Amino acid sequence: MRLFLLVCFSLLSAYAYANKLPANLLRELSQANSDSARLNIYARLAEYHSSSDYDSSLFYAGKGIELARAIKDRPSQYGLLNKVANVHHEHGDLILSKKYAEDALRGFERINDSRGIAACYLTLGTIAGKGGRFPEATASVLKGLKIYEKIHHSKGVFDSYIKLGLINEKSDNLDQALVYYNKAQALITKDFSKKSSVALRNNVGVVHAKKGNMKEALKYFMIGLQEADSTEHADLYISSLTNAGNAYQHLGYRDSAYAFHKKSLEKARSLRLPEKESRALINIAALYVEKKDYEKAIKLLDQSFSIANNIGHSLLVSELYEGYIEIFQAQGRYKDAFTASQKLRTLTDSLFSKDKKRAAEVMQAEYYQEKSEAQIKTLETLSGKTTFQRNVGIAIAVLVIVLLLVVFFSLRNVQKFNRRLKVSNHIKDKLFSIIGHDLRGPMGSVVQMLTLMEDDLLKPGELKEVAHILKKHTEASLSTLDSLLEWGRTQIQGVSVKEQIVEVATAVDIARDFFFAACTVKNIRIDSNIPPDLKISADIDHFNFLLRNLLSNAIKFSYPNSAIEISATHRDGFVCFSVRDYGKGMEELDAAQLFETFSLKAEGTNGEQGTGIGLMLCKEFVSANGGRIWVNAGSGKGAEFCFTLKGI
Repeated sequence: MRLFLLVCFSLLSAYAYANKLPANLLRELSQANSDSARLNIYARLAEYHSSSDYDSSLFYAGKGIELARAIKDRPSQYGLLNKVANVHHEHGDLILSKKYAEDALRGFERINDSRGIAACYLTLGTIAGKGGRFPEATASVLKGLKIYEKIHHSKGVFDSYIKLGLINEKSDNLDQALVYYNKAQALITKDFSKKSSVALRNNVGVVHAKKGNMKEALKYFMIGLQEADSTEHADLYISSLTNAGNAYQHLGYRDSAYAFHKKSLEKARSLRLPEKESRALINIAALYVEKKDYEKAIKLLDQSFSIANNIGHSLLVSELYEGYIEIFQAQGRYKDAFTASQKLRTLTDSLFSKDKKRAAEVMQAEYYQEKSEAQIKTLETLSGKTTFQRNVGIAIAVLVIVLLLVVFFSLRNVQKFNRRLKVSNHIKDKLFSIIGHDLRGPMGSVVQMLTLMEDDLLKPGELKEVAHILKKHTEASLSTLDSLLEWGRTQIQGVSVKEQIVEVATAVDIARDFFFAACTVKNIRIDSNIPPDLKISADIDHFNFLLRNLLSNAIKFSYPNSAIEISATHRDGFVCFSVRDYGKGMEELDAAQLFETFSLKAEGTNGEQGTGIGLMLCKEFVSANGGRIWVNAGSGKGAEFCFTLKGI
C-alpha cells in the first residue's frame, strides 16, 4: 500500500479560487451578468471537481469551452482544453490527457500566447513524468520554464520548479528535487496564494520521508497543516494529514498515526471527497495490518473498495487488490490470495485493453482530422488558382495546372507515407501489446504459481488444479513466442521460397499426428479426404506451417466431440485445399478482416488464447507461393479455411 501522496499543481488561471465551495460558485453563476464572468466560474467549478468528481469537472470545462468558442475568447478556450488534459491526467488517462494538451498547445501557438504555451509544456511534462518518461518530462518542463523566465512570470517559474522537483522525486533523484524545491521557496512572496506554500511544504516533506529522515519530514507536514485552511485548501489539508499520519507510523507512534488518519477520514467525509475517503480507509487498514488484526483491516478495505468501485476509480481498485493479496498471504489464505491476484490481473488487462482502444480511437480521429484539413487546403488552393487563371490568361493557367498537379502528387505521397507510418506504429504497438500482455501476463502467473508450489503451500487437489493452469499458460506463451520469431524472421529476411514437389497425403498425416494429444483432450476427430497420389509444387516448410496453423485454429475453435475435415480438389492448374470445422465460427465482418495485420484475436471454446500472427503468416506464405487464402464462416456455423497452391 502506498504511504505517501504527492501534491500536484493545477496551472489554470482559476488556481487561487479552486476550493471555493461549489454551492457558492453555482450561486455566482446564476447571478453572473456577463459572458466573461460565467466563463471564469465554469473554470473554477472545473478546478474544484478535478480531483474528486471526474464527470462534473469535465462537464463544467466543456460548458466553458462552448461559451469561449461562442464569444471567440481563444485564450480561455485553449486554457480550458489544457484543464481537461489535467483532469484526465489526474484520473490516470494519459492518452486522452496528452491529446488535449497537444490540442491546447497548437491553439496557443496559433494566437502566439506565451503564457498558454508555457502552461501546456508543463502539462505535457507532467503527463510524461507520470508515464515514467523522465527525460522527456524534464525537457518539456524546461521549455515552459524558459518561456516563463523570458516573460518574467514569477508564478509560472515557481510552478516550473515545482514540476521539476516532482519529476526528480519520482525518478528517485532526491537531492536534485530539493534543489528545485528550494528555488521555488525563494520565489514565494506575499502575493502568492497560501496554497502554493502549503503544497511546497508537503512536497519537501515527502522528499525527506523518501530519504528516510522521518522527523524532518514530519516537521514540514506539521508546518503545512498549520498554514492550510481546512476548508479552502481541503485537498492539501487532507494530504498533509495523511502524510503526517504515515510519518508517525514509520516512527512507531501508532496512536498518533491513527489520530491523523482518522481526522483525514472525517474531513474527507464531511467535504464529500470519496477518493480521499477511500485512501484514508486504506491507511487505517495498514495500521491494523501492523497489529495483525487482519479481520478489522479487511473490513476497512471492503469499505474502501465499495467507494472506489462506485466512483469508477480503477487504479485505486487495483491498489486495493494488492492490499487484499498482502493480508491473505499473511493469514495463510493462499487460495484467496491467488484468486485476488487473478482479479487484479483481469483488471490490469482490462485497463490495458481500454488504453489501446482509446489510443486507436485517438489515432483514427487525428487521421480524419488531418485528411479533412488537407482537403480544405486543397480546395482553397484550387479556388485561388481558378481566380488567378481568369485574371491572368491561358498561359498562366497552364502553369497553375502544372503547379496543382505537383501539389496533388506531393499531397498524395505525403498521405501514403502517413498511412504507412500509422500502419508501422500500429504494428509496433501490437507487438508491445503481445509482449507485454500475451507473454508477460501468463509468465507472471507461472512465476506466482511456481512460488506457491515451491513453498509447499498447496493441498494435493489445489496442486493438480494449479499444474493444469501452469501447463495452459506455458503452452500459450510458447505458441506466441514461436509465431513472433517466425514473423520477425520474415520481416527482417523476407519470405524466401524453395519450391519442390510435395506429397500432400504424407504431409497431412504428419500434421494429424502432431495434434494427436490436443485432439484427445477435446475428443476431436480429424478426417482426411486427400487423394493418396496428390502432389503440389510449393515450399514444403511453408505448406507444413499452413497445415499446422489452420489445424491448430480449427481445434481451438471446435467444440468437444466434433470433427475437422481436410480435403483438396483440382481447380485451373491449382489445388484448392479446405480445412473445415464445426465450432463457434465468427461474424462476417470479422471474417472479412481476418488476414489483415493483427486484426483479430479471440478465445477458443476452452479459453485458448491466440495473437493473430499465425494467420498473417499464412497469408504471406500462400502469396509467396503464388496462391491465395480466404475463409467461409458464420457465427455458430463453424469455419472453412481455403487456400490454393500450384498443382502438378
